[in-house]
Amino acid sequence: MKAVLPNCILCIFLLSQSTTCCAEANTTLASPPPFSSGLAMEDLLGVPYHLYVRQSETESRQAANCLSAVIHALRRAGYSCPAYSFRRFRDYWDARSAALQPGITPVAAQGMLLYTREHFLLLHTDSNANGVVDDDDLVIHAYYQPVAITSIRSWRQHSPNQPVRYVPVDEHFACPGAETPPQSGLQGHIPGNTEAVKINLHP
Repeated sequence: MKAVLPNCILCIFLLSQSTTCCAEANTTLASPPPFSSGLAMEDLLGVPYHLYVRQSETESRQAANCLSAVIHALRRAGYSCPAYSFRRFRDYWDARSAALQPGITPVAAQGMLLYTREHFLLLHTDSNANGVVDDDDLVIHAYYQPVAITSIRSWRQHSPNQPVRYVPVDEHFACPGAETPPQSGLQGHIPGNTEAVKINLHP
């Protein structure tokens, strides 16, 4: 009996470690993947923020602001998006968007364009996989800092009183003046007007 007991203890220890490892592996595997439109901006992560920037500077990853980063990602996701002034882009979506209701608004399968009066960004990940947009979810954007992935909660702490609106990025999505259906897959070559006038972020 004395010879069997240590072996049993060893077996129990190994089994517990195996269970822990499996649980950790399952947790990793269960992490929600990013939405395709949010994924399309990941190649800009760390690109420096500049208030005034040419779209071509963002396409070459020299600098970005919130709007140029969104346009870059939408192009990579297959949408035809010329460069716009901030006001034109915002005014266009005001008539085609809806008010975001945290904890209620369902996430769209391919992602969502979110915006306020002064900022544009893309939904990156439904972090808790609950199917609705809430403060725990991740967004990708350039908000007065290099392009980064942050939580909605972190972003909203800097502009808590501005209403947020959203547009699903799906097969019905089209940028202003471009009703071309989206191409499938991420695009390596970015078409469109990359030498437009500098984007003015002032409303």
